[in-house]
Amino acid sequence: MAKSSENQLLFKASLFSLTILYCQDQDINQFAEKLKQSVKQSPKFFQHAPILLDIEQLKEADIQFDGVIDLLRHYEMIPVGVRGGTKEQQQ
Repeated sequence: MAKSSENQLLFKASLFSLTILYCQDQDINQFAEKLKQSVKQSPKFFQHAPILLDIEQLKEADIQFDGVIDLLRHYEMIPVGVRGGTKEQQQ
């Protein structure tokens, strides 16, 4: 028996924790080193963790988002969003 199309999509509100990564330095190399050190101290804590990037301190910066995302994924983190910054940075 075929399922009704009315039941194919369901939205529910839910609460869950996100780890917020406060980006305070635009230098990708320094970011990479600090991230490596943090993960080395607690690797299981970051594994498969959803990460929200807070870029409020970097409003004037040219952020290398591709590099940041690649680094997070390298350490098995899941980047899910950005908060703060300018409209251009958020796009």
